[in-house]
Amino acid sequence: MKKFTILLLTLLTFQATCFALPNPEYLRQDALNSKIKEVAKVKSVKTDRRAGTLKFQTVTFITDDKTFKGKCVSQKRTLFHRRQIIGGLYFSPKKGELVYVTVKNDNGDITTYQPLSESEAEKFKANPQKIRYSIGKAYLED
Repeated sequence: MKKFTILLLTLLTFQATCFALPNPEYLRQDALNSKIKEVAKVKSVKTDRRAGTLKFQTVTFITDDKTFKGKCVSQKRTLFHRRQIIGGLYFSPKKGELVYVTVKNDNGDITTYQPLSESEAEKFKANPQKIRYSIGKAYLED
């Protein structure tokens, strides 16, 4: 029984380290260093390719004065598919959704994707100095 317990703990530790999310500080810096930081509407979502339950997508965003694109990975969850945990960030963009988004550069990786209400969008626009980042999400500091 003792050997089984040690084996089980070893396997769980191995799985947790291999499939863990990247360091939160790294993800925060990625968002801070992104060239595009905008409140925008999702104009379109195009699936470039599929791999199992993963979809590699290109998302087109629109603001009052510009259009830009970003790339992301989303994952389908159903009762019959277990969620693959491969590290990294998964986003589920929807056409027409209002979001705060950061993108490394035009047509680059999406580093933050935060759905917003109209009132939240106004607050994000009015207080860009208060925006903070955490594991692919954004929030306003009090």
